[in-house]
Amino acid sequence: MAQNGRKVEGIVADDNGRPLPNATISAVGVTESAKCDERGNFVMYVSYNTHAVTASCEGYYSSTQELDGMMLIFRLKVDPQYAAAKAKAEEEARIAAAEAAAAKARAEEQARIAAEREEAAKARAEEQARIVAEREAAAKAKAEEQARIAAEREAAAKAKAEEQARIAAEKAAAAEAAAKAKAEEKARIEAEREAAAKAKAEEQARIAAEKEAAAKVAAKTKAEEQARIAAEKEAAAEAAAKAKAEEEARIEARIEELARTETANGTLDSESSSYDKLRRQAIKEERRMRIAALNVEELYTGYASMVDLSMTIMHNYRVGVSYIGGYSFNQKVFAGVGVGIDMALTQGDVVLENGASTTLPRGCYAIPAYLYFRYNFMKKRLSPYVAIAAGGHFSFKREVQLPLYRFTIPGINVMVNPQVGARVRLANKLDLNVGVGLNVYSTTHCLKAWPLGAGLQRKLQCAMDLHVGIFF
Repeated sequence: MAQNGRKVEGIVADDNGRPLPNATISAVGVTESAKCDERGNFVMYVSYNTHAVTASCEGYYSSTQELDGMMLIFRLKVDPQYAAAKAKAEEEARIAAAEAAAAKARAEEQARIAAEREEAAKARAEEQARIVAEREAAAKAKAEEQARIAAEREAAAKAKAEEQARIAAEKAAAAEAAAKAKAEEKARIEAEREAAAKAKAEEQARIAAEKEAAAKVAAKTKAEEQARIAAEKEAAAEAAAKAKAEEEARIEARIEELARTETANGTLDSESSSYDKLRRQAIKEERRMRIAALNVEELYTGYASMVDLSMTIMHNYRVGVSYIGGYSFNQKVFAGVGVGIDMALTQGDVVLENGASTTLPRGCYAIPAYLYFRYNFMKKRLSPYVAIAAGGHFSFKREVQLPLYRFTIPGINVMVNPQVGARVRLANKLDLNVGVGLNVYSTTHCLKAWPLGAGLQRKLQCAMDLHVGIFF
């Protein structure tokens, strides 16, 4: 089948998961087939009207699966009848081969015995002839051996004498070489010890020199640092003394100027224009001038905080407190994140539509969390500002609201609170904020819920609130 047909692939294995190589995969009803590789994997292409394939292997039951996917897994069970028949045939073939081999061995053994007997007779004849020849040769060899032995004894005696002389010479040379090597080794060891002692002394001298140099550098650095600190302290003391002297001079000049002014106005007398009174006035003016000379912009730049107290005016009253932490970019712009808690103050009895009465609860709490942005229009001590808080609040206690007899359902709701007001600078980076805002928030409640069950409704509510805050 050409590869533009339907591709089918999968695995063929036995019950234990071992792959079956050379298993045959054939399409049902047609002649299309494929063989598995050594790992039991197969790939084949069948026509699009083929709906099932069969996996078969010698010794196993065949298995057929529908083509409901492109990956097929066959687990073939062993055919016990096939295995028994195959084992029986293999056993009969083994027995027949064993009998044929035994017959062939018997025939070969008989032929070997006959050949050995013939060979033994021939060997006996040859052995007898060999013995005769050996006896003659032995007699001749004996005579030659006796002559050879005599010659060898003579040569051995001569060689022994030469060997003894050589061994004596070698022993003498070895003793001389050993003595020379021992002396050289001793000299080498002594030289190595001297070199090691010299290197150790040099290393100790180097370490001592390095320590001495490090101590000198440390002492010099410490002395320089102490001198620098002393110089800085002296310079700071001189600057402080100079600034104090200049301030005293300015105060004395201001005292003289105030005295001249009072004398010119005719208001100078011994009691009201005393030196102490003029000095206190001059010191106050000097402090105001020094504060005015500070860089207020730098004081107001950086991380800052604000505590805001609020009171909401609506069909019931709420009071709350929030903490806002953020960053002040300058005297005008501040942004941060706020979190707080507020509480309803309303309390009293009310008669509902069905004639029953209930008590409005006090202490219906909510937790607001929001983003806060404020802009001051001026950098002066008194400046108007606008601000906005946007986020959500979580109410976690049910409350009754009049006049529609609602029950507010606890949950998370959104809130937006634009504000306008005025900022008053009390000190450096300490402001008092007073303003009003419009609190717009959503609530989820149950209408005319006595009893509950009249339906849920989400509604936006608006209320005016007053704000008093401290910025620091």
